[in-house]
Amino acid sequence: MTYCERPEFYNETYPHARKEHRCCECGGTIRVGEIYAYCRGAYDGSFFSEYQHKACRDFAAEVNRKWGRFGECFIPFGDLNSAIHNAHEFAEPSDALTLQARWAEIRAAGRGEELS
Repeated sequence: MTYCERPEFYNETYPHARKEHRCCECGGTIRVGEIYAYCRGAYDGSFFSEYQHKACRDFAAEVNRKWGRFGECFIPFGDLNSAIHNAHEFAEPSDALTLQARWAEIRAAGRGEELS
């Protein structure tokens, strides 16, 4: 999958977790009872399904809306951390630092950590 491939189909829901899942973005645990994003679809006949904390999904959507390349491309599932690390490639320096700081907070919260 590249940054610009369109899925053959895509569906996104926001259920309450009935069991624990692992967030594909921050690596943290989605706990029982928590609302999360369940995203599924297919690329070139290969099916996928991903779980994301709601905050991680919202942040990824914001980044994709504001800085999606060519207006059609997006950050693939599981690549948000890498994209934010390399934010200087697509955002102004002050925006890149802001994105990196916000992602650090969201990621730490998803992992149940505190920032010092």
